[in-house]
Amino acid sequence: MSDPKRTVPASETPWMRAREVCVHAVDFDLGIGFADLPEDFLRALCDDIRAKRGLTELPAGPLPEVAAWLAGRPHSLADAPALGPWL
Repeated sequence: MSDPKRTVPASETPWMRAREVCVHAVDFDLGIGFADLPEDFLRALCDDIRAKRGLTELPAGPLPEVAAWLAGRPHSLADAPALGPWL
């Protein structure tokens, strides 16, 4: 769990907001999925969540499915272990 007293530099705010808006847009199930998000965003999201979860390896599969798995959202990766929700 993150430290509620952690100071976050203002320069991180745009990324934090973009991450939150995009992931939760998928959560609302209004026709937007991880596959609809830009590839550069998905790569940054995967890098961010991977670091925060302390993962060294990722399952093989399409980038949107790996991003969904990392975020603890429904995905189609057959052999990926359960991670639980994130964000």
